[in-house]
Parts: sequence; C-alpha cells; structure tokens
Amino acid sequence: MFICIIMTTTNFKAFGSDLSGIFQIYYNIQANATGFTVNGTDLNTYYEKIGGGGTASTTNYTVSNADLKTIFAGRTYTLTGTYAETVNTNSGTKYIVVCFGDTTSNVTTTNTITFTDAPTTVHYWIVGGGGGGGGTSSAYTIGAGGGGAGSILGGTFTPSNTTYTVVVGKGGSGGSNAANNGDDGVDSSVIGGSVSKTAGGGKGGECAANGSSGGAAGTYNGTTSIGAGGNGAKNTVSTSAGDGGDGEALSISISGYPSYYSGGGGGGGNSYTGHSSGGSGGSSVGGVGGDYVELGYSATAGTILSGSGGGGAGQPYPESASGLTRSGFRGGSGVVYLWFTYY
Repeated sequence: MFICIIMTTTNFKAFGSDLSGIFQIYYNIQANATGFTVNGTDLNTYYEKIGGGGTASTTNYTVSNADLKTIFAGRTYTLTGTYAETVNTNSGTKYIVVCFGDTTSNVTTTNTITFTDAPTTVHYWIVGGGGGGGGTSSAYTIGAGGGGAGSILGGTFTPSNTTYTVVVGKGGSGGSNAANNGDDGVDSSVIGGSVSKTAGGGKGGECAANGSSGGAAGTYNGTTSIGAGGNGAKNTVSTSAGDGGDGEALSISISGYPSYYSGGGGGGGNSYTGHSSGGSGGSSVGGVGGDYVELGYSATAGTILSGSGGGGAGQPYPESASGLTRSGFRGGSGVVYLWFTYY
C-alpha cells in the first residue's frame, strides 16, 4: 500500500481509515473506529518504528500538521518479491531497512523497489550466492574442497524516482561424487536507472578427481579477498583439511539476520593420521567440511542469506571400502540490503 497525503491544516483529526493504513504497515495494529484517538504511548512506538522526529510523551497527544506531513508523506516507495522491512537498532540515525531474499530456502529471488519520492541516499550491501563444496568417493583417499564465498559490494548511491530490480542469487549445489565440483553461486544485483551494482557468486570447491582445492576467494568491493574455500586433506603432513576464509561484517545490526557474510566452506578430511577432521567454516557462516568418520555426513551447508560457501565432502569411511560416494554441501544464498531515511 502506498500513502502520500499532504496536510495543510493544523491539528488535523486522523480517522480510523487513515490510521489503519499507517499502523498496518509499521505498527501492525488495525484502527477500525472512526475518529480513533492516538495516545502518547501509540505515538512513541510509531515514531520509534519509522525513525521520525520527536517524542509524544503525553496522553491523547494532538497530532500537528508538521507531524502528519512526516507520517503521511513518509512512505514513498513500493516493493514486490521476497523481502522484509525493519528498522535497524543501532544508536544514532535510524534507517528503514529492506532485506531481500528468501529466509527459508536456498533459491534465487527477483524483486523490485520503486521510489516515487526518492531519498537523498540509499545504502546497499549486496552479497552473491556462495559456491558449493566438492564431492569425493572411496576411489580417492583425499577430501574435497570447500566452496568459495560470494563477493560483497557495499556503499551508497543517489536514487531516482524509478524502479530498481533486485536479484538475490542462490548458493551453488554441492558436487555429488568424486567427478563433480561444487556449482558456482549465482550473482546478486541491484539495477535500475543509472545504477548497476553486481556482486558475483562464489566458486565451487574442487572434487577429489580434480585436485580438491577450495573454491577461489570472493572479493569485498572488488579489492579485499574474502571467504576462500578450504582445501581438502591429502596424504602428506602439511595438507590437513583447510578452514574456510573469513568474510565481512555488516555495519548495521538487523535482528534475525547474520552479522557476518561470505565465509568460505571448510575442506573435507581424510584417513591420513591427524587429518580426519574437516575444516571449519569461515566467520561461523561458512559450511563445515566433512570428517573421515563412519557415514561421513558431518559436512554442512553455507548459511542461507550469508553468501557463504558449502563444506567439502570428507573421504568415505572406512578407507578399505569401495563404491562409496560423498557429496559436498550447497553454498548459502546471498542477500541484498537497502537502507535509507525517508521522512
């Protein structure tokens, strides 16, 4: 729902039909009665939600013209697709934050945001999908490589009154056996008007047949290397399973979403003495590499909405077995955040 009403009289009386739209969007309370009275407690909560000015501290606070211009003219954008709207809880300026991406499944989503009265500045954090971990089999005595993390772009742009298409890329699938590398993650992007921002998907980890190297590192803003996948363990003292590389932290805090992004997946372990454990996931969001243990299924996927790599498969147990395969695990889907003031 889009609301854009400009008030010209002082002490305008807000009716239930007006308030129902406002409160449903940001306060989740339906105001059904005509002439609904807004008290100070309601307004405190509402102003805190939207990051508006002032504090309404008295009961039955009278809403002034200036207040109503802020409230009614405030929501100057519309959204489609898979997203969540929230307000960051950091001190200082409060921003409306739109988080794009599916919170339950590793899928690619296509969304839009359309500004009708664009804010001065939009902050963005764009993370590509993570690469999947490589697979292995009992024909090889090495673990597979973990998936590399998706790249990250962070910064600001000056928006225009137009529609921006937002794509959030899924994480790549894990390799199913020793002949299959993990799939690369899918790119994430924000494109519209003069803006074109794309963060590449992470690289899949190598399968055992191809050498078991971890997926290549992603980048943060095109320069800093982040989230390389860990290498699979081999039969030499110096090549135990590698840990996934660390990612980057987001500058704002959003409840229910990761703090770190684009950690690499750990490499898989093998039967060589001291090398049975798989590598850890980068920044606690990358997938863990598989251990050389019975069943060998201890590898994990990259965290959804973090763009992290999946864990590489561990060598099948026992070493003397034949005909066994182990799959790598998928990378985590990426995410796109846009945040801005709009009042």
